[in-house]
Amino acid sequence: MEPVTDIFREKALKALNDTELQEAMRANRAFSASVRASVHGLKEFNAMREQAKAIKNHTLDNLGAYLESYEREARKNDIHVYWAGSGDQARNIVTAICRSVSARTAACGRSMIGSEINLPRALEEEGIIRYETDLAEYILQLAGGESPSHVSGPAIHKTQGQIRELFYERHKKQRSEDRDPAASEDLLAEAREILRGRFLSADIGIIGANFLIAENGANILVTNEGNGDLSTLLPKTTIVLASIEKVLPRMADASLFLELLCTSATGQNATAYQSFYLGPKPMDASGNEGRTHVVLVDNGRSEILGSGYWPILRCVRCGACMDNCPVYGSIGGHPYGWIYPGPMGIVWSALLLGREKASDLAHACSLNGRCNEVCPMGIPLKELIHGLRWDQWETGAVPLRDRAVMKTWEFAASSPGLYRWITRGISLTGSIPVPGRGIFDPFFFSRDRSGAKAFPLPENTPFNRLWQTYKKDRQEWKQDKQS
Repeated sequence: MEPVTDIFREKALKALNDTELQEAMRANRAFSASVRASVHGLKEFNAMREQAKAIKNHTLDNLGAYLESYEREARKNDIHVYWAGSGDQARNIVTAICRSVSARTAACGRSMIGSEINLPRALEEEGIIRYETDLAEYILQLAGGESPSHVSGPAIHKTQGQIRELFYERHKKQRSEDRDPAASEDLLAEAREILRGRFLSADIGIIGANFLIAENGANILVTNEGNGDLSTLLPKTTIVLASIEKVLPRMADASLFLELLCTSATGQNATAYQSFYLGPKPMDASGNEGRTHVVLVDNGRSEILGSGYWPILRCVRCGACMDNCPVYGSIGGHPYGWIYPGPMGIVWSALLLGREKASDLAHACSLNGRCNEVCPMGIPLKELIHGLRWDQWETGAVPLRDRAVMKTWEFAASSPGLYRWITRGISLTGSIPVPGRGIFDPFFFSRDRSGAKAFPLPENTPFNRLWQTYKKDRQEWKQDKQS
């Protein structure tokens, strides 16, 4: 999808007033709560996180050596390895492979890097029919190519009722008496019935990879539906797309990272399918030798590695940060404007698309730090987002109005007397009713930010006065007790 990250506020306001989206997000919050319970139940979580963080830091410090080792071992396994410095190069490599085997149809497993480089458009321009095989991505494809709203649950913004109506409209199937169209298992059966034929007829399979192993050239993919295996094993040609930070040193490291990923993403100890692709592709039903191609994509990662934002490269795309983000939980993923939503998306979008294209996103955060607490890789997301805001300030990207307001606030907050005078004035005027707003909005300078929120009436007695009264009363109590 083409990124549209510069109208976050407009999209966020629309999302807050979308009743069906809010219904879907309530269901997602319930699911997120169960995932949090699983994480809290993993007593070794913090120790495992520190170990994984150390392994990943070591890998990133020696990324070139581990990538070369992976390439060398993968080639021993009869896997063709390609290097793509940019999204354009990656798309060209994939389409060239498709042309070399005269592919007209492709079974696609979910690939974040494929979406990042806009591979679907490249396949369409090449005349290749793309079959999304991940159930959520299939739903989005039926909906006209909607963008995903979550890294591990791309269609969580849709209610079950919306999916039922979409299937009825696009599948044109008659409802049988023995099938309940409202039941999730019957919706799944309906999708499975259609997708089976597409697996069998696809000329080429295109998948992603959760991890790459430098020690033996293995590609690791986790799914809960088995669509990755079917997209890999049935077509005679397979393409694996992976960004360069996905490499791990040893196979022994995989179990640690898989448990952290699965627990943080879905609350499972392990997903239903954990596939390790090591050897050459088997022959197809006609006895033709298959081929596996791996495309390693940089697309800006090397620049990130050399910057102060390098910890984001530890990200395993679990979605824990967005599941625990109050902003994301209220508006979903689409207002962020690209394939990476939530706290991690704020950082990825700014670094991969450019700070100027994602300037609004740096302010789509309350800086409460919950994302730091739940990230299985210990990424300091709050600090990275704060850094993006500071970069905007330092480069003059913050609008003059906002700069003036912040400077005024800085001056007032550094003077206790002036601060008390201003807050006392706000408390006295805060109860003045204004038509259409209910109460006076003291933040008139940021109406575009505060317009969707009803401010509570301020207290008549400021906290400073309450605190002084408390200290006085406590001092008198101590004197009385001593006497």
